[in-house]
Amino acid sequence: MRGMGSIKRWFILYIFLPGVIFSQTTGKIVGKVIDKSTGEGLITANVAIEGTNRGTATDNKGDFYILNVPPGMYTIRVMYIGYKTKRIENVRVSVNRTTYLKITLEQGVVLGQTIVIQADKISLKKDQTSSIRNVSSEQLKLM
Repeated sequence: MRGMGSIKRWFILYIFLPGVIFSQTTGKIVGKVIDKSTGEGLITANVAIEGTNRGTATDNKGDFYILNVPPGMYTIRVMYIGYKTKRIENVRVSVNRTTYLKITLEQGVVLGQTIVIQADKISLKKDQTSSIRNVSSEQLKLM
């Protein structure tokens, strides 16, 4: 019977050891992005961890979640069209912990700058079975 106790201990060790070995080694950053003047959540604001490829966009209430963040100190950058970009430095992420951020953005205007976007080429639809022709109002008058 002494051998059965040893087997039970090994069985218990076999069952619980993977949980200890593969326990969570990351944290998460969650929060809300709101308009400073109205207090309402901003939908689709971009929230990024600088120096990494991790980030997300806020949901329809202004909430965001960045999961599986390795422990450490980070700088969070929040951007939204029509608002000033905000950087939050020294955000600490700990193992198995949730770091909560409430971020308020202030409306802002970029003055004196012009953004120029140029299309490289017209995209073609490979599955298109008919031809399409765009006609301007000036071309219609000529017809």
